[in-house]
Amino acid sequence: MSSDGQQGIVPRIVQDIFNHIYTLDANLQFQIKVSYFEIYLDKIRDLLDVSKTNLAVHEDKNRVPYVKGVTERFVSSPDEVFEIMEEGKTNRHISVTNMNEHSSRSHSVFLIHVKQENVESEKKLTGKLYLVDLAGSEKVSKTGAEGQVLDEAKNINKSLSALGNVISALADGT
Repeated sequence: MSSDGQQGIVPRIVQDIFNHIYTLDANLQFQIKVSYFEIYLDKIRDLLDVSKTNLAVHEDKNRVPYVKGVTERFVSSPDEVFEIMEEGKTNRHISVTNMNEHSSRSHSVFLIHVKQENVESEKKLTGKLYLVDLAGSEKVSKTGAEGQVLDEAKNINKSLSALGNVISALADGT
């Protein structure tokens, strides 16, 4: 990992989470697990177990969405998180285009799930942080996309447009 001043936002977030935990009272216990998946051609694929494709989104009893069957790994240090991120990154769909030698063809989601328990009071807290890497929109005429890459570009642009519509609706309060 590069020096602190040159780290990106994700390594800084991960480091901050663990630094905060290290400073807290000893009667607080933490459990941290991570998962990593991509949305490729409208299908959810586990980046930590590529045999798990076409995973489905479900809701828990509190109506919180989750990806059923996605791999979850327990971590106890920033380095473990970074190793898992690298592993997942190597499994992402990428292609070569005229504009980019390593063009990601999917949106990816890295989920950090933190559970805290106070050993004395038995009070439990939980939080989830979703780190999302959106594939960039593409002007097909500039990228020279054909065949599968063209299908991917159309899908990327469609999904980004849908996200834009959701954000607009939220901003409008509808």
